[in-house]
Amino acid sequence: MLAALAGCAQVSPSYPNPVVLFSPIASTSVYLMGLDGQLLHEWKTADPPGYSVYLLPTGNLLRANSVADRPLSALLGSNGGRVEMLDWDGKVVWQFDYATAAGQQHHDVYWMPTNGHVLMVAWETRSAAEAQAAGRLAETIPPDGELWVDKIVEVDPNTSQIVWEWRLWDHLIPPGSAPSEHPGLIDPNYVSPGTVGVDWTHANAVVYNPALDQVMLSVRNFSEIWVIDHSTTTAEAAGHTGGRLGHGGDIIYRWGNPRAYGRTDLPQQLYGQHNPGWIASGLSGAGHILVFNNG
Repeated sequence: MLAALAGCAQVSPSYPNPVVLFSPIASTSVYLMGLDGQLLHEWKTADPPGYSVYLLPTGNLLRANSVADRPLSALLGSNGGRVEMLDWDGKVVWQFDYATAAGQQHHDVYWMPTNGHVLMVAWETRSAAEAQAAGRLAETIPPDGELWVDKIVEVDPNTSQIVWEWRLWDHLIPPGSAPSEHPGLIDPNYVSPGTVGVDWTHANAVVYNPALDQVMLSVRNFSEIWVIDHSTTTAEAAGHTGGRLGHGGDIIYRWGNPRAYGRTDLPQQLYGQHNPGWIASGLSGAGHILVFNNG
């Protein structure tokens, strides 16, 4: 299946003939079409779209929605706040609202084939005082006086409970440390050119590898992809030890922009990337990572 997701595309072999799944930004409908332009199916929804939509192996549709009363709505690209599943006939079989200052879904979601849970990219807020206490320089704090900081939550649709969480804020380098000495941590003072604002890191995609039990995050404003260990508990994901690899929630692999962790001697490879993924088994390059580099 060729599924168009908010301007990006991914390939899946689930259908004998290629089809396109897309959710226009100015519409409440989701369309499934053949490559010849024939409309195969339409889902009608109550809300305008967020930035991701997927047709699952179960036959259900997984869609991020945009709710009007979300607290973090000041920026272009902040659409989100609600995730739902619809059956083939358009009936909502699950809905999860996540639109508070403590956590607001944005951009991507990902269905986990191992347990049916849903990963969501979300923001939480940090005040100027909290940012400075964590080592952020006062002159790099946005005029708004706060930061929107990315995190990942895993939700069980059977209970609508968050069962696992990873927070970027738990993995900052110690204040005063050299970023190059801590490649598994995040420099609170790294700001790529032209991105000074409340949306500091701007994660735009999340994907899960069940064979490795790892999660990959596309961090647009850092021009990097990050991989973290999902075998941790939430408590371990907040620290630097634990999990199958023993590193807790620290970054176990990052690629795209060495300057983000102080390696100015190495070339930058990614520029505002989107939609990374592990290449599926049976395909050329299986196990490697494929990513769209906006350049």
